[in-house]
Amino acid sequence: MSRQPSVTKTLGVCTACGAYHAVRKFEDGSVYAIGSPQGCHCGASEFTIPDA
Repeated sequence: MSRQPSVTKTLGVCTACGAYHAVRKFEDGSVYAIGSPQGCHCGASEFTIPDA
């Protein structure tokens, strides 16, 4: 049986413009915006998770 990847829904910040987005963070470290497959409205597609 295959193992399902661990996915966490959290808050992400666009690395280009600083806009906040709801994101999914995968166990491999990749982060993708939820509901915006093309990424941020500024055109960037990389997000970081802010420190708590």
